[in-house]
Amino acid sequence: MSDLDRAMEELIQVIKTSDEYRDYQEAREVLSGDEEKYEKTNLYRKQCYQFQTRETPMTEITYLTGFREELTKDQDIEHFILAENALCKMIQKINYRIVDEIDFEIGF
Repeated sequence: MSDLDRAMEELIQVIKTSDEYRDYQEAREVLSGDEEKYEKTNLYRKQCYQFQTRETPMTEITYLTGFREELTKDQDIEHFILAENALCKMIQKINYRIVDEIDFEIGF
């Protein structure tokens, strides 16, 4: 096993024992116990991803905002969305730090 592989394994274990990851896993488990909520939430997540990866008309932004407001009236869904966001931010922070530290040019 290379040094890089060992470091990645260690990082993965640190992530898996983080509060963010544990909270995300718990929220996902609760939410996945209700198929209807889980499907609605996944539809919202898919639409948010599509929104972030292309140019989006204002009507769609308004729709997504309303969709989120409706979904987050449910505490299980709101908890999951917030937990997922916290985990994503942690992973982004790791990625940004690595890119910054190795002087990897990603700006266009």
